[in-house]
Amino acid sequence: METISVLVAVFVILILVWFTKNKFGNKIPGPIGLPIVGYLPFMTKKPYAKLAELRHKYGPIYRISLGNREIVVLSDFKTIKDTFARDEFMGRPLDLPFELTEDTIRTGAMNGTPWKEQKRFSLHNLRDLGFGKSQMEEHLK
Repeated sequence: METISVLVAVFVILILVWFTKNKFGNKIPGPIGLPIVGYLPFMTKKPYAKLAELRHKYGPIYRISLGNREIVVLSDFKTIKDTFARDEFMGRPLDLPFELTEDTIRTGAMNGTPWKEQKRFSLHNLRDLGFGKSQMEEHLK
């Protein structure tokens, strides 16, 4: 009897945390999903079709939870272009095993001004070599 009451109490607490998190914690609209697995059980064999269906329901910007991760989906070309033109979205997502190594901290390879300068330098040199030009395509053929 004690075990059942403890399990019921834990279940009720999880449901309350889940509802308060989803109801008050997110300003971006999106489907609610289940407490632990999120929206994963509702994804079909063609996830792009499900994401397109969600776009029609929630608009060009919405969020879904896949497992324990909250993911923001941008599904409109103009929205994607406007978003990634901003400096806040210029970097890469954090990857915890590699985030705090001495090399990445020293070189600033993850985010920030050094990363932006490396990207600009690489793209400039690739363009000088013919990247993105139609005449380079003829040389490669």
